[in-house]
Amino acid sequence: MQKEIMNNDNTQEVNNERKIEIHKQCVFCHQMKTVYMTEDEYEKYELHAAGVGLIQEMLPEIDKCDRELLKSGICGDCWKNMFGPAPLEQDEDGEDNNEEDNE
Repeated sequence: MQKEIMNNDNTQEVNNERKIEIHKQCVFCHQMKTVYMTEDEYEKYELHAAGVGLIQEMLPEIDKCDRELLKSGICGDCWKNMFGPAPLEQDEDGEDNNEEDNE
């Protein structure tokens, strides 16, 4: 079970690991979202915000919807509403892994 402890300095302890809270408002639905990251991840996020590197390479452990929110300000739900679900991953043979389409 995940143990969470809130601190007064915009950090949270999750399973004895200190996480920084980043609050971002979606530019479309205006809902406030929270992304949690370690201090190391936060340093990489600041570098990316300053124009260094690709966010998916600098923060691969952060959920892709959270990365998109950090990069563009668009939350995962709004992204899916505008552009549809992400393309399906293909197996090594280039086949679709979507069971409904393969029936």
